[in-house]
Amino acid sequence: CRDIDAEVIRGIFGANTIGEYREGKRLFPESNILNASAADSNEMIYGLEDALALLKKNRVTVAAEQIFCVVDSYGAKKLRSEGVYISSDYMDNKVLTGSRLTPYAGINFVEYEGCPTNKNSSGKIVHKYPVYCKSGVALGKWQDIFTDITRRTDKSYAWQVYVDYALGATRLEEAKVLSLELTEK
Repeated sequence: CRDIDAEVIRGIFGANTIGEYREGKRLFPESNILNASAADSNEMIYGLEDALALLKKNRVTVAAEQIFCVVDSYGAKKLRSEGVYISSDYMDNKVLTGSRLTPYAGINFVEYEGCPTNKNSSGKIVHKYPVYCKSGVALGKWQDIFTDITRRTDKSYAWQVYVDYALGATRLEEAKVLSLELTEK
């Protein structure tokens, strides 16, 4: 369900409530924001390499973690156009044979069109892609998905579909959650 994906993205980038009595908020740490637009080519690959380096600097055992990067269609297109990613000299598998993105350097990709974007001071669009370890983010489900389909006698017996659930996401360990920012050229 894409609503769950949207909640995870909000939990990653949003202000997380902290404290036993919910007395404070913690914003996304600026030290965990990486700018992938500094390089002329292979921006995404260099950004992902920087992300792995920062995770290691944060004392994350990268080899023992499941690492994910969420990208939208722009990020997927950029990745598929980078020579290092598509070349069989660097990758074991042929990347462009399927519709799914192939993992790179232990980073699995999730394609989702709800990644946040904003405009920088020069008016260019900046895409924010979360790079995170699975153990660094939590999704809490308080009420699983409940559905009810009934007929409304007061509405000419039209069918009514009701869906309800309660969930939320949060960063568990700041060191394991990064933001890779890519500016459109």
